[in-house]
Amino acid sequence: MQVLNEKTNRMPGVSLDAENHAVLLEGEAYPEDVAAAFEPLMTSISTTLAESGETPMTVKFQLQYFNSGSSRKILEIIKMIDASDTAHNIEWLADPEDDEMIDHGNRFSRAVSKAGFTVVEEEL
Repeated sequence: MQVLNEKTNRMPGVSLDAENHAVLLEGEAYPEDVAAAFEPLMTSISTTLAESGETPMTVKFQLQYFNSGSSRKILEIIKMIDASDTAHNIEWLADPEDDEMIDHGNRFSRAVSKAGFTVVEEEL
């Protein structure tokens, strides 16, 4: 795994698993300056997807918590993935007992039209 953005206590990390064509966003998101904090993540993901060419990537979201400002940025990331020329896949990973995170995944899934979107319930 190659770390694209370091995980902090207020922002998720972004890692690339080039061998398996996967990107992982993992952690919590509740920064004070949402726009500035998410810009490097969005740039990393956008660059990685562009560099993948026609190879579909799987972008995994494994978030334990995020605030409303971060929710809007997460939606922007999901829409960016969906707008790509290549049909990428999105996996929303949530603990089976975390109904709120499962609901978030189901809501975000309605924002995509081209990318595959799966809510995956597994113990985290």
